[in-house]
Amino acid sequence: MTKYVKTMTLSVADYAVLGAMLGLSAAVGIFFAYRDRKKKEPQNYHLANRKISWWSSGISCSLTILTGTTVIGGPAQIMYAGSAYAWTMLGLAMGNVIAAEVFLPVYYKNGMSGPNEYYGVRFGKHARYVAIAIYILQTIAYNGVMIYAPAVALSAVSDLSEMTAALSIGIVCTVYTSLGGLKAVIWTDVIQGALLTIMLGCILAGASNVVGGIGKCLYVAWEGGRTDFNHFEFDPRYQMTFWSMVFGLGTMWTSVIGTHQTVVQRFLCCRSIREGKKAMYAGLGVTFIIFIFLICILGYVTYAYFADCDPLANKAISARDQALPLLVQNVFSAYHGVTGLFIAGVFAAALSTVSSAIHGMSGVAVGDIVQPLTNLSEETIFWVSRGLTVVFGVLCIGFAYLASVLESLIYAALSFLGVFGGALLGPAVLGILFPVANEKGAIAGMLAALSFNVWLFLGAWSYPTPLEFWNLKRRNTDGCISDAGNVTANISEATHRVFTQEIPVLNSSAPLLLTWNLPAAERRPIAEFYAVSFGYYAPMGLMVCVVVGLTVSAATGGLRSRYEVDPTLIYLPFEHPTLRWLPKGFRQYMTPKMGACEQIPRHSGMHGNSVTDRLVKEAAAYDFADQSVEPEAGKDF
Repeated sequence: MTKYVKTMTLSVADYAVLGAMLGLSAAVGIFFAYRDRKKKEPQNYHLANRKISWWSSGISCSLTILTGTTVIGGPAQIMYAGSAYAWTMLGLAMGNVIAAEVFLPVYYKNGMSGPNEYYGVRFGKHARYVAIAIYILQTIAYNGVMIYAPAVALSAVSDLSEMTAALSIGIVCTVYTSLGGLKAVIWTDVIQGALLTIMLGCILAGASNVVGGIGKCLYVAWEGGRTDFNHFEFDPRYQMTFWSMVFGLGTMWTSVIGTHQTVVQRFLCCRSIREGKKAMYAGLGVTFIIFIFLICILGYVTYAYFADCDPLANKAISARDQALPLLVQNVFSAYHGVTGLFIAGVFAAALSTVSSAIHGMSGVAVGDIVQPLTNLSEETIFWVSRGLTVVFGVLCIGFAYLASVLESLIYAALSFLGVFGGALLGPAVLGILFPVANEKGAIAGMLAALSFNVWLFLGAWSYPTPLEFWNLKRRNTDGCISDAGNVTANISEATHRVFTQEIPVLNSSAPLLLTWNLPAAERRPIAEFYAVSFGYYAPMGLMVCVVVGLTVSAATGGLRSRYEVDPTLIYLPFEHPTLRWLPKGFRQYMTPKMGACEQIPRHSGMHGNSVTDRLVKEAAAYDFADQSVEPEAGKDF
């Protein structure tokens, strides 16, 4: 199939569609600002008084995870590296289940507003501040890239400038988030989710019809080796395998869903723990449908469309994430408004991620720093929350501008979820599962994990992973026509290697891939360690955090202080309904021995005389009960 490629020229209809989406998002923030103008309480602004419906919370979480770079980078990932990337959905499911069954009950039963509050209660204020610093640094850098990365891909194949796109995303989401708070964030997410789904469905239907139908696209993708799920290599240097995507990124997703204020607040704003769990599983279902049935299949359609004329090899585009925008232009150039719908859908995904992030950072700063250190009134705290939302929005926009000046930061920042994931998940695991863990151990573990992963990442920067471990696919240029009208000959193996090395990674789940590679003779033995898959950054960091944290805790009095830990801050895995069939004696033996010296009067009717028995019964009675909060009449937000 011969294709002529050209740059998008946005029509008035395209700008109208994009402007309508941005205007509607801003209008939602203005609506909730007016509606709640008399409710100037931080609880309402940050957690919507815990009265958000579970289904809207789930959709909001789904859109927070599905970033703009995932929407345009996911199809490109499958087009150029095959289907191993799709295994990440199992990792996401694993992280979702762990967060729902382990972390959420602990937060709810203690009435907490987020994981950082848990660190403060479980360990102390110093551990809390270290975790906050790591979270804010990661979130600003990552979301600066989430603002800029879609702008880079779209501006390269359209007349929409990079900074215009970046500023549009940053300013609009800052405005409606600062005005309407969490309600505005969640309900704009619902609207943007509907828009994104409609957009992906339209693009999928139109593009597949041009190629010859979904069946033909899948057949072409199979012939081209793009449906290769069978990557079970145990060599950790292979970047995308079943193991690195499921268990490696699964650990990272556990960190994101269970310990990031950006995501956790979505579930804590529900009416009860039961509805919080329903929101988590509903969000997973929405993410699965959009990712597998729209984004992944759209990757096969994109490959089928360009199967005989690869746009990157033909230099029609400069980065592989521009393949999908180019497809939209070629297929829908005659239909005014469709290109605008596509850009609006990408912007919607980016807006959801960034608005959630800046609202989450504002909530952390107010709830974990401002309120504990000041005696300000609730109304003053409310205005401080709005002001901090604007500040963090500006910082994200500023980092997006920095990314435009220093392009390598784009690829580096996209690895932050893995690099920081272990350091953020570690203290939660220490606190919830190990009564022996104390504040000194938690701080030492976080700093050790962060240092280890930063060292590993910088080593990978200095000694890039050999191209053979990226599973990059061969590309074809038989059907290409150059500007002079001559058919481009099949590229040679040497040229293929050059083109392969020019593929940058602009994807929310893939890190740095430099455009050069050291000859094998110059690689040192340590380089093989640095070549470990980015998917393992989070579990390696978690392991370092737990080992160092437990060691330091045991050496600094943790063995004695474990009896003083509040039982409600600990998770009891063997009291989960799925494990109640185990013998009672075994379950009691596996229960942490907290408060062994505390006695309970025998007339209490409980068997045994340690607080462990009470702890088991309280956990069984609470964790899985419906601790409902009745909403105000007529309010279903």
